[in-house]
Amino acid sequence: MSFTVQLGQDLVPVEAGVNTPFTISLTNKGTEREDIELEIEGIDPEWKAIPVPVVSVEPGETHSEKVFFRPSRASESAAGNYPFVVQARSLKTGEQKTSQGVLQLKAFHHLSLEVMPRKGSYSVLRKNNSFDLTVVNLGNSEHTVQLLGNDPEDACAYDFEQNQVVVGPGQQKEVEFLVTPTKSRVFSSSRLIGFTVTGRSVQSPNLATSAQGQLEVRSPLSPTNVTVGAILLFIFTLWLMMMPKPPGIEMSINPMTATVGDQVVVSWKAHDATRVIVQAGQTPVYDGQLETGSVQFKLDSEEMGTISAVASRDGQRSPAQIKHLTLRTLVKAGAPSVLKFSTDTKQVKLGTPFVINYKFNPDTVRAKLAPLDKDLDINLDQIEVTPTSIGQKEYSVIAYNKDNEPSKPMTIKVEVVDPSDATIDTFDVNPLIVKVDDMRTTLNWNVFNATTVKLQVGSAPAEIVEANVSNRVITIGGKTTFILTALDSKGRKAVKQITVDVEKTPLVNPEGHPTDPPTSHPGDVR
Repeated sequence: MSFTVQLGQDLVPVEAGVNTPFTISLTNKGTEREDIELEIEGIDPEWKAIPVPVVSVEPGETHSEKVFFRPSRASESAAGNYPFVVQARSLKTGEQKTSQGVLQLKAFHHLSLEVMPRKGSYSVLRKNNSFDLTVVNLGNSEHTVQLLGNDPEDACAYDFEQNQVVVGPGQQKEVEFLVTPTKSRVFSSSRLIGFTVTGRSVQSPNLATSAQGQLEVRSPLSPTNVTVGAILLFIFTLWLMMMPKPPGIEMSINPMTATVGDQVVVSWKAHDATRVIVQAGQTPVYDGQLETGSVQFKLDSEEMGTISAVASRDGQRSPAQIKHLTLRTLVKAGAPSVLKFSTDTKQVKLGTPFVINYKFNPDTVRAKLAPLDKDLDINLDQIEVTPTSIGQKEYSVIAYNKDNEPSKPMTIKVEVVDPSDATIDTFDVNPLIVKVDDMRTTLNWNVFNATTVKLQVGSAPAEIVEANVSNRVITIGGKTTFILTALDSKGRKAVKQITVDVEKTPLVNPEGHPTDPPTSHPGDVR
């Protein structure tokens, strides 16, 4: 019995989010009906659909079956070529046929821009003309986006941190840019300039997107500012002339909560003063003529937690500014501890991730996983680890408190294996006990995904054999072990063995009747 499998096309163009059919043709070249199971390998299971996975084909007939591809329309479905293999297997004989094809996922594009903040301002004294541009790629292919700014009046210059930005599928990137007026007017009213930022794909010039923003340009001297300034200046001058000001002072402390031994900064701003005195408790920390300044000192005692500042001029003193620090009691950190460090997996396949569960006591502020030298997130309770080499792997964790004191390490061991792709589906020997007058036994085996299959009979050298063998008769000379070894393309082994024994012949006495074997006793001579 034999059959063939053929694809309707080797290259299948597909658009994301669209059902795309293609045809698989099966031809039965045997004399009996074949029930053939279809499977597509190499493609994400969510991208494919096989309406009829098992197809019946009559002798001499060719049957065509449609299957469908539908990759999701999302950034994760990256554009490109995805090789796949159609595998057809006879449910009667286990015979397999394959045919290769390529799924060509077409690109779709979706770029967007956003300017934040929407409105900025520019003046000689205050410049809020810095904007953030967010470039978002919701397509499935990478784009190099060329950035350009413009306005209808060509009144501004645009300076981008990067003129081109590369944005991958599903990514977003931020670019800072400045919008600066090209002309400055000393005396004029404020004006609002609307501008547009355009992003155009270098790979697809027809693909472009834009976002808008506004810049308010304020002149140093506007009619309103000049009028208000003149009035205020007149009032201020008149007030200075008519009312002398006594000395005054304002004080701020950073931080307001501290522990004995911490550094504290006192800042002050005095007016109409020729001398400033700052004290911490009874200890002077500054005595000088600076109206505005700051001083840093060490908090040596709780008494220094009361801070006072006084400004004076010509014998006049300002009211004392007094502030009290909130003092913390220094508490030693508790000992860190690893409460849990385990895994449900004792053996894992090379390259396959597994989960390590962990838990720490409340005094733990950080933890380190060895030998990966990785910091664990103590707010979580597990981490996924992927082994990169085979053998027994030992993982350990150490917890640390806020004083950086370590805990006792806790360790787990995991065996990492790299099993063979080759599988021995069947290996039978019949009979398992041969008679003395007929030392023959029959072997059957069936092996998949193997590049080489070897059979060893007893201590004889192993011989290379076919992957599928039925009713092979072998004559043995005594108790014999048969070892079947299948090697995949990387030389990894799958092994099965069966031992065949010889039926024991009962002892016969001189009268021709079976007897039990003699029992040995102490002192017997043999």
